Amino acid sequence: MNTCRKENDIADAVAFAQESFGSLHLLVNNAGIMGAMSSLDETTALDFERTLRVNLLSVFLGTKHAVRCERDGRPFLPPAAWKHQYNSLLRMMMSR
Repeated sequence: MNTCRKENDIADAVAFAQESFGSLHLLVNNAGIMGAMSSLDETTALDFERTLRVNLLSVFLGTKHAVRCERDGRPFLPPAAWKHQYNSLLRMMMSR
């Protein structure tokens, strides 16, 4: 499924949560892939871009659209709760 890489799908998911529950209370950016498993000189730009889109761009897009809840006057997360936003890329980096 490519949903986490498509900005419109992410925006629609946030809007659905707002409409269904009144606001968005927590965001878990948990999309992540290992990416290309070949050596650097054998990795294609397309494989590398796919990894970046899933592991980085999806986190940015999820956060971007969730933060808009605040701007729209619907609380997203209290400042102290930001530490609870998880994403698999951060966990993967910390586990190395």
